[in-house]
Amino acid sequence: MTDVRPSREKGHLAVAAIRVIRHQQKRPPSPDEIGDLLGWTGEETRVVLGGLVDVGILHMQKTPFEVHYDISDHLKLEELVVEADKAALQEEVDSFKQRSKSKQKKMEQLLKSGGIDERKSRQMKALEEQFADFKKTPPQPPI
Repeated sequence: MTDVRPSREKGHLAVAAIRVIRHQQKRPPSPDEIGDLLGWTGEETRVVLGGLVDVGILHMQKTPFEVHYDISDHLKLEELVVEADKAALQEEVDSFKQRSKSKQKKMEQLLKSGGIDERKSRQMKALEEQFADFKKTPPQPPI
């Protein structure tokens, strides 16, 4: 997922948050719930959780609509470095923000230019032509 390994402190905080939320709500928490409890931004939460999944401390449970995290092996927390490379972590967060902004700008340009409307109208026109051709062909008699 990520090339950044979180610090031992952040790992312990994330695991503790998962335990607290799991105890309160009787289900594995989502990244937003973990970030809200710890006061982390969404990007920071996802980078830290992704690093913990890569190391094998957490297990990510994906459903079609949401993602939840559960603890796999909490003893691996002690293998994490005491202080992670903050520059690498910040670089990962900045990279994620830049990709998000880029996607958002592309979407805005697409909506402003009417690209979606043009594509829909082309698809509708193609379907109408196919339907017109379908009407013209006489039905085949059964054998």
